[in-house]
Amino acid sequence: SLSKATQTQIESFKKHNYPTYKIQNKKIYENYTDELEEIKRFIEKNKASPMLVYNEKEKFHIPIGKQLETVISEIGLFALDNEINNIVVAGGETSGAVVKKIGANNFKIGESISPGVPILKPVEADKEIKLVLKSGNFGDEEFFTKALHIMGESS
Repeated sequence: SLSKATQTQIESFKKHNYPTYKIQNKKIYENYTDELEEIKRFIEKNKASPMLVYNEKEKFHIPIGKQLETVISEIGLFALDNEINNIVVAGGETSGAVVKKIGANNFKIGESISPGVPILKPVEADKEIKLVLKSGNFGDEEFFTKALHIMGESS
């Protein structure tokens, strides 16, 4: 999400010194599969820690929306395949792409992270998965850190 709220939440998350990876729009445009492989390496290296993969806030003059959704949905599936079971996705279209990619259709609604943003647990999953799907302007400044903390404690 490129919303002001999400940008503030990203900056707040960075202050906690957790690993972060900024997806470069130019790299997505030029060869999104190379960028995807680099992100996967980042995830593998940092999977023991809370981490954030985010898109740069600058708008790119060439439409990359579909490629970016592909990359982010692949990241979500890759994370789940690598035992990262607590995932927060910001952005409505992005959230939809991730849910579609992982094949989730039905959810149990869990604890609320913020008004209108609960933890979702896919019913069909063969392992414990927790998703938080956040539209751009939801949540306070500490939303990402708070979400990961609550997801880690809830069952």
